[in-house]
Order: sequence, then C-alpha cells, then structure tokens
Amino acid sequence: MLRAIIERNAPGFDFSSARVAVDCEYMPWDDVVGALAQEIAIIPPVSGG
Repeated sequence: MLRAIIERNAPGFDFSSARVAVDCEYMPWDDVVGALAQEIAIIPPVSGG
C-alpha cells in the first residue's frame, strides 16, 4: 500500500494535506502499488489562483 511505503520512509507524515500519484496518475493513499510501478510522487498542497 502507498500509505505503508510512506510511513516506512517518513514516519509522522501528514497524509491529510498531500496527494499521491503513481506513474502520473492520482491514487488513493490506501491503494496497492503494482510491481511495474516506476514512480511515486507526493504532491504537496498549493495555493494560488
């Protein structure tokens, strides 16, 4: 699961304010990462207009 990967590498990470994408597609934090995934991106919250 994506959440487990991030928790293992960044304990205390605030999941409520960021999104995650796998291979350029947004995913829920509790999705499973497939064996062929090449990139996981954490997208921080942004503001602006």
